[in-house]
Amino acid sequence: MIERRSATRIPVSFHVSFGSIALGKQEGMISDLAVNGCRLESLAPMAVNSYLQLWIKVSPTLPRILVDLAAVRWVRDGQAGIEFLSLRPEYKTELEQIMEELPE
Repeated sequence: MIERRSATRIPVSFHVSFGSIALGKQEGMISDLAVNGCRLESLAPMAVNSYLQLWIKVSPTLPRILVDLAAVRWVRDGQAGIEFLSLRPEYKTELEQIMEELPE
């Protein structure tokens, strides 16, 4: 597989709620994270090129980060590659700060 990512992903273990009109609300974990996307692990059925909204819980004490619009780019073995398409500036800033504090 050819690596096409434009940003480095950092290993994490964050709880995520996600959903769409077709999928309903689902739960999962994010196992790696970049400013422009993540790897989402879930038993929920996801289709390539479908769109989701995500609520990422990075800490019990911090508010969730909302990704208004994300696209499923690949699906394999209970995992999906997610590209963030719409992320409000305040959430993007918060995500960047969190990623700076995480070890690579």
